[in-house]
Amino acid sequence: LNEKAQRLIMEYDDIKRIVRHNGRGQKTLRIGGARGILNLLPFSVLKEFMETHEDIQVEWSEYENEVVRDKLMKSEIEYGFVVGPWEELAVTAEKRYETNLTLLVYEGHSLYQEQRICIEQLEHEKLILLNERFHIFHDLVNACKARGFSPRIIAKTADVSSQYKLCQEGVGLAVVPEFVKDAFQMK
Repeated sequence: LNEKAQRLIMEYDDIKRIVRHNGRGQKTLRIGGARGILNLLPFSVLKEFMETHEDIQVEWSEYENEVVRDKLMKSEIEYGFVVGPWEELAVTAEKRYETNLTLLVYEGHSLYQEQRICIEQLEHEKLILLNERFHIFHDLVNACKARGFSPRIIAKTADVSSQYKLCQEGVGLAVVPEFVKDAFQMK
């Protein structure tokens, strides 16, 4: 019964989408992405799509991970990019990217010269993390707890540039996705 209901909901959402497109006279492709996803997407592909499909208006918005999921389920967006796995029957999900974490360490800290560290080395360190609205926060907290300790989080931010600045000023160490190293041209 659940499978059948999910198919009916999907068909109903498709009908709403068709009616919405016909009502506007222009097709709209709405894309939602979890915050930070913009840093990973090859926008040359989206730009090429927009140039070759001028009859389709493309709209992009960033939201919290759960908001993207909710908007996709309510057919408020056609495509969504989220962080982490998603096992939803009514959605076709595909893993597109995976990244490692990087520890930002300020000059003069005992870990500054290290090329690699283990998570256990963070046990007594002051950490600067993206806040609870980000998947990375929960992943790190759970990884620390799995190793028998709770991380010492002294600051939570909503963007990586704040983490970088706080770390650079010696406030603490920042855990960030690896791809931000290039954006800030870090050592």
